[in-house]
Order: sequence, then structure tokens, then C-alpha cells
Amino acid sequence: MPSITVGADTVEYEEDAERSPVCSFSHGQSRVERVFIVPWAKWGTFVHGMLGYPRIKSNPDYLPISSVSGSGGDDRYNKRAYYVSRALPHAMQYPLDVSASFGGDPADEETSGEHTWLYAVAASRVEPLGATGLYDTAKDMPLYTHARVTLLYEPLTYKIRPDEEMVPGNTPFREFDYESAPYEFHLRRYITRTVRPIVEYLSLPRGRMKWVHYGDNYAQFAKPVDYATAIPVPAQEIVYTWHQVPFIPQALRTHIGSVNLNTFKDHNRLYHPGTLLLLGAEIKPYRMATGKFVCDIAYRVKYFNPFRDGRGHNYFLRFSQVYTKLLFLKITDNGNEDLTNPVVVASHPDTSIQGETGNPIFPYADFQELFAWKCADSRARLNKIPPGGDSRLENINASPTVVPIIPPFLDDEFYPDSSPIEPNDT
Repeated sequence: MPSITVGADTVEYEEDAERSPVCSFSHGQSRVERVFIVPWAKWGTFVHGMLGYPRIKSNPDYLPISSVSGSGGDDRYNKRAYYVSRALPHAMQYPLDVSASFGGDPADEETSGEHTWLYAVAASRVEPLGATGLYDTAKDMPLYTHARVTLLYEPLTYKIRPDEEMVPGNTPFREFDYESAPYEFHLRRYITRTVRPIVEYLSLPRGRMKWVHYGDNYAQFAKPVDYATAIPVPAQEIVYTWHQVPFIPQALRTHIGSVNLNTFKDHNRLYHPGTLLLLGAEIKPYRMATGKFVCDIAYRVKYFNPFRDGRGHNYFLRFSQVYTKLLFLKITDNGNEDLTNPVVVASHPDTSIQGETGNPIFPYADFQELFAWKCADSRARLNKIPPGGDSRLENINASPTVVPIIPPFLDDEFYPDSSPIEPNDT
């Protein structure tokens, strides 16, 4: 008899062959209902295990160092100290071999159809079986011998991968270099990516454009346009939705308005440093089947790289008198390069600022921290921003201070009646 284990509790179950499965397949709306018989006393545990759940676990190689941060913004928590471990939802194999229709290698899920893409998402019905005549006063309901549980299976908008497939030596995907724990800041599972291509109109200096003249003397009669004009520049708005997150990432309070410090990889493509701007985020809390709070976090970022050469949000349009054309040039508060080009910073001809990085309009931050639990504020550490202030503002507090620890779980600050998911909680 098949069974499922949740923590130290094992639940045996069997499928109701007369009622299950009931299937409906269509493009984008497939669903399957399967009916199981389980012991009445354990149907809650059965549903909990079949639907899956997240856990917080620690990596002993990256434990917290200190809760005190000086003006330099020293690390308090490494983004690898804790990670989200997943008990995966129960999966149903697709009944047909679809790999041939894709024309790819059946062993490679990126070029072939996937056999497993329907997952348990809800217990749509729980029916009591076998009345005992007894009453459970603690739960205020009658007692039965068994329960008939109907599970609903549907396709998801994100990948489901086990912890074992997210670490070295256990994944068939050669293009990835993984680490010692299933960190989700690699965006390989529980991430839905949506893209909206857009266009921006950038203002040009007055007189930069000229009226077209069709006479013989072009230089004499091509008159400058005596008002500001604009040119269209392509961009993209990307939303990364991280699903079933059991905590509020600390970086949410520091990284809004920042650009990516490092090359950012989202399993679809690579983004050069400075080309992604974090515009905002939306947190949607909800209770899991066990009553514990989790949330879906939707990060809204803007991709800007008009010349496909890595010049992103900190580059601004300017007419160059030297090259007599429009260029995208970087600006900072002191005219020196920022931290993304340390070679130029160290050899700057102005000795008064030699070795001093400049602060750009959009500060840099480690975007992987958006998909981690507790970690240091890279935005402050990397952009000369002491805790409590911005170096470009007058009312800056540059003195060392204790950085408050952001509540890691969905706790009293957000939802007064919730209970946290403890590390290593099953």
C-alpha cells in the first residue's frame, strides 16, 4: 500500500478505483481529480503532505556572524546561511508520451515534453466514511474510520524540482553551477516569469533634430527643430513571482530602486550588471492547508539595455561634441566611476578622488538577496550608504549603529494570529 511521510508521521492510503481518476485535458486548463481513502485520524496530515509545503533550513557552512553593523555595512547574515527546502506536491504522470512531438531528446526536459506536469493543488472534497458512533470532544466533531479525499491536480506556471536536483552532482543541466544547498536565488523552481515589452521615449536637446530639406543645399536649409523632441527606446518590464515563500525577505526593505550589481541569470537569459531596475514588489499572503501563512512575492523589474552592450539604467542620453552623435554616458555624484569599474577608479587622474568610487543615480544591490532569508544589506555596503541614510542626502547619519533585524517570518508585525515556520520545521 502506498504511503506518504510528513515529519515523523506516515500515512498509508489507497486510490478509489471506482471513482478515480477523472481527467479533463485542454490547452492551458487541464485538470485531474483523484480520489483516495485514508484513515480518518490522519486525513489532515495526508492533505498536508500531498499538497507540499516549504521549510526553512540552515546551512552550517554559512552561519550568522553578528547582529551589529558598522558604518561599512559588514555582513550580518550570509545569503547562504538559510535556504527554503521544499516538500513537493504529489505529481501525476501524463498518460501519453509527448516527447516525440517536440522532436528532442526525451531525457532533456528543455527540448522534450515533460511527463510530470500535473501537481496536487487542492483537496476539493473530504467525505467521512464508517461512522463509529463516537464523538471527538476536542475537535467537536464525530469520529469515523476513514475519509474519502478528492485531490485536484492542475498544471503550474513554475517548475517543481526536488532539493536533490538543485545541488552539484544531482542535476542533468550542465549549464548551471550549483552550490551545497538548494538555494532558490538561482530561480530554477517556484518562480513564474512574465515579460511585457515596452517602449520609452527619451527627450533630446532642443535643436538636436533637423527639418528635412529637399533642395540642393542641404547644409544651408536643414533647419534645427526649435523645440524638444524624443526618440523611442525599447525596454522590458519583467515580473518574477516567487511562490509559497514562508518569510519576508529582508532585502525587500532596502533594494527597491536599486539596479543589479552582478550578472543576473533567470534560467531564460543573462542580464548585464546595471540593466535591471527593481521598481517595486507586491506581497500576497495566504494560508496554506495547514493554516500557516506563506506569501507569493511579485518583483517588478525594468530591463533597459538599448544598445545591447551592458549600458543600463545609470547611463543617460547626451550629445557628444567630440563624436558629434548621441551617446549613453554614465553620471555619478563626483564624476568618478562607480564600483562596477574599479580599475578606472584606482587610476583616476584626479588624485583628490583617486580610489574613491562615485555614487550613481541608481545604487547597486545583490538581487539574489531578494530570494534569500536574512542577509546583509548589500545596497548600503556597496554604495557607501551607512545604516539610516544615503550619502547623497544632507541629513545623513554616518555613525555606526545596530541594524534592526527584520522579522524573517510572517509573524506578529504582519499577521497577529499567525505562527512562524521554524527552521527545520516539517
